[in-house]
Amino acid sequence: MTDLELLERYEPVLRFARSERFFPMAVEPYLDRCWLFPSGPAGVAELVTHLSLAAPRKRMGKLFSEQYFLRFVNDPLSDADAWVWWGVLSALGIGGAWYFLGSLAVEVAVGAAMIAALILFMVASPIRLRIIPAALAALFFIVLEIAPIWFFLKPLPYVSLEVEYLILLPIYLMVLFYLSVRTMKFILDHVIPEGPGMIMDILSQATEKIARESYWQYEEILEMNPQPVYYGRVLRQQDGDQNQWTILQYHFFYAFNDWRLAANGMNHHEGDWEMVAVYLKNPTPMRCCSRSMGLATSKNGNRF
Repeated sequence: MTDLELLERYEPVLRFARSERFFPMAVEPYLDRCWLFPSGPAGVAELVTHLSLAAPRKRMGKLFSEQYFLRFVNDPLSDADAWVWWGVLSALGIGGAWYFLGSLAVEVAVGAAMIAALILFMVASPIRLRIIPAALAALFFIVLEIAPIWFFLKPLPYVSLEVEYLILLPIYLMVLFYLSVRTMKFILDHVIPEGPGMIMDILSQATEKIARESYWQYEEILEMNPQPVYYGRVLRQQDGDQNQWTILQYHFFYAFNDWRLAANGMNHHEGDWEMVAVYLKNPTPMRCCSRSMGLATSKNGNRF
């Protein structure tokens, strides 16, 4: 049996969660969309000599310094640039409103600038988008709890003190307790679990914004290359008891690892290799090892 026939016979079946967005793909379409950047002085000096850097999808020839890195998503408008543009446009808008329309227009322009800042924060911020609706909902519940306090801090017309403090106040306290419990449950269920991933997003370059843009580029690749791809390797070894071992390695490449976004995990980065190894002994299948989160099953039905 040839190596290819062995790989096809014990080809693993990968099972993915419903939230999975990236699947095994060929490396070449990914590399064609990557940009090459120097990560050290030797890399910078060497790249200067390659005029093809201006067209990053062209072949660049042999590079020797090894001080480079690839980036699948390279948005020319960074988050910092977006905030600079917001500041400049807000200042121009406020200044123009004051000069042409007066103080009332300035208030409208400031309000519009604040709304634009909130939208920009939700779109370009390193904090994940999915925590912002949860935080706003929690804030809404908290406001509902605190706002009625003013009701008891001033005399109420047509309401006696007995009615206010013996009827309305107990009702308010019961409602307040209920809303407090619901708010705390909401925060514990939807806000606090997002904390580790949010911190990792802030510390890393692979934010939710990068994940979305990676998925858009991945969808474009699928339009031209829809077939899932894996890479296989066959190794043969002999142990001390003269047993013949055949190791079938299946390598899977993903354009993006969005475990932090899809399953609230800690990991989140561009480009990811996973591997499943099937071990044959004389030549009976013995075990299967996997670096992926899914269950590995052979194509002919044997489960390891």
